[in-house]
Amino acid sequence: MGSDDLSERQLALLQFIESYIMEQGRPPTNREIGGDLGIESTGHVNYHLSVLEKKGYISREPRKSRAIRVLRSLIPAEYVPEERSIPIMGTIAAGSPLEFFRGHGDLLDWVNPSHYASGAYALQVKGDSMIEDGILEGDYVIVEPNQDPHQRDIIVATNTLAGAEGAATLKRFFREDRAIRLQPANSNYSPYIISQEEWDTSWQVQGRVAAIIRPYNDR
Repeated sequence: MGSDDLSERQLALLQFIESYIMEQGRPPTNREIGGDLGIESTGHVNYHLSVLEKKGYISREPRKSRAIRVLRSLIPAEYVPEERSIPIMGTIAAGSPLEFFRGHGDLLDWVNPSHYASGAYALQVKGDSMIEDGILEGDYVIVEPNQDPHQRDIIVATNTLAGAEGAATLKRFFREDRAIRLQPANSNYSPYIISQEEWDTSWQVQGRVAAIIRPYNDR
């Protein structure tokens, strides 16, 4: 598939990244790549990713975890499964951040994925901090991957330093003078105020909320 310019190690990295994104709905971290391929040093992983980036196979966002985009796929289009549903990747906190969501294989098979951006996925809401925006516990939010949110977007934000994999929260995004405000939609909760430096080094936007799905039969 036009990958003759890659070493065996770089080819393995790219194959793992593509497989991980297809299965998990998000890119892997350097540590996850190294763990799968037996590379102990994240610096060595970063070196090979830099080569893939220079050769035009991927792009990365500086100082961000899980910020890899595949630009030249090794998977033939005919082998990419046709999407007929939205994958449920786990839970998201509308309150205090939860442990980073994990994919578990369930699907929202009554939702048409063609209505949303490529790579969209669903998260089930836990907590009540967004109730004034009509997002209730037990709802599903459809998330479109997007790491550059606009003012007032409702986003999935992850603190990559919180625990082994990070913690995720659902809040409305505001960019202020040298700080980011993650605003709940519940007057009983206070916003998270995060310095620009901490935001750049320790937080990542996984996507923006495009829709809310409420399964009444589960209530």
